[in-house]
Amino acid sequence: MSNHPKRPASELRPIAEHIVEELRPYCERIEIAGSLRRRCETVSDIEIVCVPKITTGTLRDLFGNVDQAHRDNALDAFVIDRLTRGLLQHRLDKNGRKSFGEKYKRLLVGDIALDLFSVIEPASWGVIMAIRTGPAEFSRKLVTQRCDGGYLPNKYRVRDGALWRFGEERIEVLEERDLFELIELDYIEPEDRWRH
Repeated sequence: MSNHPKRPASELRPIAEHIVEELRPYCERIEIAGSLRRRCETVSDIEIVCVPKITTGTLRDLFGNVDQAHRDNALDAFVIDRLTRGLLQHRLDKNGRKSFGEKYKRLLVGDIALDLFSVIEPASWGVIMAIRTGPAEFSRKLVTQRCDGGYLPNKYRVRDGALWRFGEERIEVLEERDLFELIELDYIEPEDRWRH
């Protein structure tokens, strides 16, 4: 969610779709989320959820000794290149801080706010997509237990973007509909979630 001025969704949707196509070669999966996915008439930002292509390996020194394990995230390399070339900018928070982590990047495309959420564990796609589609009040209820007024059965917790049973067993949630089924909630289309 952004504090940027609202614009017609018809203006931001083609930009979001272009960004998705630019990033697609660096992702296993990528989709538009947030208010654009909910089909709001006006939006203040672009939110994208993706599973970046990540390769792992080991770096060796000149003598063939294993030096260290490394992870190569092609998406991060692409975004860093675009930042270096001035095609993207960091979007600072209200305290002047950047956010450019493994799971979340707060960026600007011109004067348009872009939130890029990376799902590092693909088995969490359904949880992250549901939360990042929003709206905020609906997302809060998705991660709040029923005993506290939310939708989540008391045996579940959402932690680090994943669903956990009794806080110990991580549950695979490959699709958003899987999350709704697991928490025994009828699926609600993104554009209708503001009512709940």
